[in-house]
Amino acid sequence: MMVDFDGTFEGWRAAAGRYLRCEIEPHGLHWPDPYQRCGSLFAPLGSNGGGSLRDADRVDPAPKLTNSAAAFRPLEKRYPPVPATRWAGFLRLAQRVCYARFSERFTLLYRVAWRMRHGEPDLPLLLTDPDMLAIMRWDSSVRRDAHKTKAFVRFKLVYRDRQTGIEYFAAWHRPQHYPLRLVGSFFADRFASMRWAIFTPDENACWDGSNTVYSRARDGQTLPHEDDVEQLWCIYYSYIFNPARVNTAAMQREMPKHHWQTLPEATVIPELIRHAQQATSRMQTHIDEPQRRRKFPVSVPGTSSPTKSIDQQSPDETGVVRLKDNPGREEGGTVNGAAGVN
Repeated sequence: MMVDFDGTFEGWRAAAGRYLRCEIEPHGLHWPDPYQRCGSLFAPLGSNGGGSLRDADRVDPAPKLTNSAAAFRPLEKRYPPVPATRWAGFLRLAQRVCYARFSERFTLLYRVAWRMRHGEPDLPLLLTDPDMLAIMRWDSSVRRDAHKTKAFVRFKLVYRDRQTGIEYFAAWHRPQHYPLRLVGSFFADRFASMRWAIFTPDENACWDGSNTVYSRARDGQTLPHEDDVEQLWCIYYSYIFNPARVNTAAMQREMPKHHWQTLPEATVIPELIRHAQQATSRMQTHIDEPQRRRKFPVSVPGTSSPTKSIDQQSPDETGVVRLKDNPGREEGGTVNGAAGVN
């Protein structure tokens, strides 16, 4: 039987709770992937975004709980209750795994919930269990993708209202999973004074100053190529780039190349890497260069002789410039100073 739900964590949690109470076994349900079926998280099943479902294949997303045996079957065996802390920990995992790009994620989560309710309340602690191994693997991948979303979203100014002075910003991002609902609150808190929108191939998130609104992605949505801030950002990135610490493998591991299309600084990274060795050589030459001695004129008080010169050493390790002892004294002679005759 096909489950008809909106594909969000809240929708899965509500539907899974009803089916657990109705004692519907995991193999009796099919949880579709709304992203793959309809191309959007919020398009209903059977809409223009995907194939239609026959009425016979549908399951009422809100089955009525009555006293009839057909709608509600009590547990044939008394199982130990699941501690609230176990449910809470499992739901935290499920909240992230629900947004993994894995077509069987909802089926996997419901199967684990079923097993917890039917005699395995400590299942989330058994990390050697195949189901829990899969959940932990997808949870780690989603958390990493959410972190990359926070790090690699770059807003650009797209519109300024001349009457109100409000500026509107937009960003285009290509995540590996579907993390927008997990990171929406982060951007809302950090950029609360802005009006912004984040576009991805699957869904969009828009902040209007008070609420974050999520909507399905549209085909052909594009953003301006660059703005003045991006040019300044590229200049700043070029200045803070350290050629002596270039590690291309590590860079691509932390900044995967599929994100480079949406990163302004990615346009200057290849050139910076290409000239990194030359820049490093110049830095090393400057460090190894022997300390130079410079001279500058000093007027010696109390004499009519022309100005003398003293030697100045380069700064020492503490950053203090030290002068030679008795700078006015020359070999075989004396200099009248302000403090008396030497």
